[in-house]
Amino acid sequence: MPTANRKGGETRDVFTSRKGGLLRGFSRKQPIQSASIAAAHRVDAASPREGSQGHEGRDPPTPPSQPLTGNVPERDVSLFLDKGNELFAQGNFDEALRLYYEALLRLNKSNITVETDRGPKPMTRGERKFRTARCLVNIGVVHIRQGNSVDAHSALELSSSQSKLVDRESDFYRNACEVLADSLENRGLVYFKEHEWEESQELYAEALKARRLCITLIDQKQKKLSRKISRSKEQTRKCQEEKESCQLDLANTLYYMALLLEKGENIDEAL
Repeated sequence: MPTANRKGGETRDVFTSRKGGLLRGFSRKQPIQSASIAAAHRVDAASPREGSQGHEGRDPPTPPSQPLTGNVPERDVSLFLDKGNELFAQGNFDEALRLYYEALLRLNKSNITVETDRGPKPMTRGERKFRTARCLVNIGVVHIRQGNSVDAHSALELSSSQSKLVDRESDFYRNACEVLADSLENRGLVYFKEHEWEESQELYAEALKARRLCITLIDQKQKKLSRKISRSKEQTRKCQEEKESCQLDLANTLYYMALLLEKGENIDEAL
């Protein structure tokens, strides 16, 4: 399910009632914000990866690049993702998928460096897991568009697993919750396309919980910020924008749940 473009990468592809869907793109300085774009990010990850559970019976993807050595600059990951998003928006799914795999290959390394004012520093485990999960969502969305439900399921299941590996104490915990909701919704979409209404509804219900948790986390952040004497207008504005973006996601999830319930002839519950 391609989703709105948030500077962090995200995709949503809901019931084909949206053209193109929403895309969350990685920002080099900020993990996730929103900006609408008709593109999708999900990755097909059939193979087990660090911190994830294996998926028996599925062939592992073959990364197109040679094994990487040395430190991996975060900007390289962003470049592959940004270009992949552009190609996805143009309908060039095969090439977009190849670039998403290039990004995934780099995210699978533990020695990613992030540029800061004080020079490069190692990317935290929380950020790496979050961004891996987002990239996997992109790959999964590509597979949905290509009608490849098996690989879509595989990628999105792995994305959900990676999101759950981000600790609550991490600065990227809320971002991981957003990605978890996206992966669950897209998995629900695959089941919807397969006419598996009950499975689809269960996944949308789980996505709804994740959406509500995101809003709760932002409310907590706003309360902490309100107690800070040194808070800036920019901090307050950014926090409010994040909340509005999450509220929009929540409204979208509820809307698609209503469509699903209507499809399953649960009219009263849909209303």
